[in-house]
Amino acid sequence: MATVATVAIVGLGPVGLTTAVAFASQGHRVIGFDIDENRRAEVTQGKPPFYEKGLEAGLKKALRQKRLSVVDRMDDAVRGSGIIFLCVGTPSKPDGSMDVGPLHDAAKSVATAWRDEKTRTVVVKSTVLPGTAESVVRPLLEAAGVPFRIAVNPEFLREGRALEDALRPDRIILGVDSQETARILRALYRS
Repeated sequence: MATVATVAIVGLGPVGLTTAVAFASQGHRVIGFDIDENRRAEVTQGKPPFYEKGLEAGLKKALRQKRLSVVDRMDDAVRGSGIIFLCVGTPSKPDGSMDVGPLHDAAKSVATAWRDEKTRTVVVKSTVLPGTAESVVRPLLEAAGVPFRIAVNPEFLREGRALEDALRPDRIILGVDSQETARILRALYRS
């Protein structure tokens, strides 16, 4: 039998909510958090704030089976999880460059909420340039003095078919800091 993981999803936009529903449908316990309280309320009511084929039914099922919960505080998402996916938007700046500010803010909030000595795996799933996890996320976690593993897991989701793609990916790419991180994430995806 596959191991059930407890996964936190930070950011309940198209990537985060789709990832949350996919992991919940595979039997994992998922804790979702978003800084937008209206989005949290919609998701808690089983109403995705955007359209993706099959997402509403999958969300309602995950909530009904209590495999997915949405929390109002980052502390609750972090403390309750062993794996944390950062799935926040990285919009374009006026000059066309990527704004990693939301990722920085999310990683800083995670680091601040991490008040114990439990080693967790932090996975950057947001769309970022190579090296962003090392230059943005790692320094914040190191400054907080928390024990962590870090990975990058880019998403390959097609709009309108994102849940299908998350449930049956044609490829899973992992950039990891150790063999232990690779083992943990392979086990998560094998379920």
